[in-house]
Formats: sequence, structure tokens, C-alpha cells
Amino acid sequence: IGAALALHYSFDLIGILPDPSQVKIKDSTYFKIDYTFYLNLIFLGISGYLVYLGFFKKKDVEHTMSEMAPKSQLLERVLKYIAFVCYIWLAGGLMVKFFL
Repeated sequence: IGAALALHYSFDLIGILPDPSQVKIKDSTYFKIDYTFYLNLIFLGISGYLVYLGFFKKKDVEHTMSEMAPKSQLLERVLKYIAFVCYIWLAGGLMVKFFL
């Protein structure tokens, strides 16, 4: 709420607040049942099932403290250097955005 008030009054202070007399209100349908409604229901069901598995069925699953997949030294080295390249790419993008 504070951010909205700060934006409103700062826009009003510098004179860029939109003129409300230019707005035309028209009738429109805001809610209709289409494919997105059914997709939302499907994903809500999937999410509910996963929450059920996570909270109530996790006691039935036997956990071991081993690694999820065997890792080789080569794979670790390759992933480390890929991460370094990504960090350099990100830093370069930030420098271009803010300094050029």
C-alpha cells in the first residue's frame, strides 16, 4: 500500500498522473470458463496430490543418505567451468547494462 501511495503522489508531483476523464469504461467479460479453467483444475489436482505425497506419505518411503547419482571427477570439473562461464556472462551483461 505504501509503494502504491508513493508512486501515485510522486507521479502527481511531477505531473505524469493519467487524466481520469480520458478513460472510457466499457462492458467486458472478465470471467469465462474456457480451457484455462480446466487446465487450472488439472494442475490444482496434481499439486494437491503432490502435497499429499509430501506430507502424509513421506513416512512410507525409505530414505538413505547416499548421493542421488554417481558423479565423476570429469563431470564435476566440466560443470564447475560452465558455472564460471555463466557468472562471467552475467557480470558482463550487468556491466553493459549499467555502464554503457
